[in-house]
Amino acid sequence: NVIRGWHHTYCAYAKNNNYVYIFGGEYYNASFDRVYVNGIFKYDIANQQMISIGSLPTPQSRGIAVHDGRKHIYLVGGDLGGGDVSEKVEHILVFDASTDELVNETIATLFP
Repeated sequence: NVIRGWHHTYCAYAKNNNYVYIFGGEYYNASFDRVYVNGIFKYDIANQQMISIGSLPTPQSRGIAVHDGRKHIYLVGGDLGGGDVSEKVEHILVFDASTDELVNETIATLFP
């Protein structure tokens, strides 16, 4: 189970109706190695249940999730596991909360 007691320390999330969406994240395993997560999870607030619904194109952490007030969640930037800018997420992803799927893997580049 990738959740492992919910040790995601940096994850992008957005609330839509009765769900909270969690995109990626990171945690430290038993050997204290940092592990980056590519999972997409949906937390059902009413039933207090975590559901795995998909994967990001790459494991990443520390991004920002912005809900447009309708059905789309925009995932902006993030960290791919390195300490320099060459290992940062350089694009914006679009997630459709009505279908629980990534709509487009890249709609814009952050660092042209």
